[in-house]
Amino acid sequence: MLLITGAAGFIGEYCMRHLSKEYDILATDRQELPSSVKGGLQFVRGNIEDSYFLQGLFSNYKIDAVLHLAAEKSLVVCENNPSAYRTNVLAALELYKLSRNNSAHFVFVSSDQVFDGKVGDYKEDSAPSPINNYGKYKAEVERRLLDLDGVTICRTALVFGYRITPSSDNFDRDEVVNQSEFVDHIAARLSAGKTIKLPFDEIISPTYVGTLYEQLRIVLQKRPPGVLHCCGGEAISRYDFGLRIASFLGLDALNIISVTGKSCRPKKVSLDVSCSERQLGIKYPTINEMLREMTKDETGYD
Repeated sequence: MLLITGAAGFIGEYCMRHLSKEYDILATDRQELPSSVKGGLQFVRGNIEDSYFLQGLFSNYKIDAVLHLAAEKSLVVCENNPSAYRTNVLAALELYKLSRNNSAHFVFVSSDQVFDGKVGDYKEDSAPSPINNYGKYKAEVERRLLDLDGVTICRTALVFGYRITPSSDNFDRDEVVNQSEFVDHIAARLSAGKTIKLPFDEIISPTYVGTLYEQLRIVLQKRPPGVLHCCGGEAISRYDFGLRIASFLGLDALNIISVTGKSCRPKKVSLDVSCSERQLGIKYPTINEMLREMTKDETGYD
């Protein structure tokens, strides 16, 4: 059985739907699953900060692997709310300990935010140097799990795609609030003839959610040790990525405004993927290839 934490989130929901074709899924989240999710899995609602809740999962189910996606992803919350440390660090370490004690492989999904963004093209073995708490929390878990048995660390970056239920309340703002709604936010603003501001100086390796799913699926099969970069195969600025999205969606890009990025975000966090491609045995897709895949289905799901 595969345990997926953060199952009600953007990545979790996508992975849960597709991995349920290959695995018996045990899904958990502090939120209820979207009503669009149907059958083929078991769901237990709970808080991963509660060690007794986690222990109960392993006591009541035969878990063979864990895909740990649950996290506090807001940079603002991580900077200002101490509880984010419990969620992002302590819960992850407790979950790994339970996985190890039950011979379950542990897949920890990390982030490009572990780097300071001064050079870019970071390799899997580049030393983390985070500048915000979110990155610091991810880097701490990486450091404490690195070289331990039964764990794969998968760094990803700006995971995009269509959300089934985007938080439209955010779309009245002229900057992207929820990074998982990057595409929906840009599309909503441009379709309404409104401006959207995107940084020209933040270089990233954007990742279609379907691409990340395929990479994680192979990780769960091969169970490679150490650190992998699970992301798209091409680097681009957030501004230029917005232009590319507008072009693929047939929207006028004149209302996309180039701005300087916020100080809390590292500037150049592109990820080198050559080693990870060899380990997983696949070629990572270009941005255009990922956008073509995304636009095949307006819902983002098959």
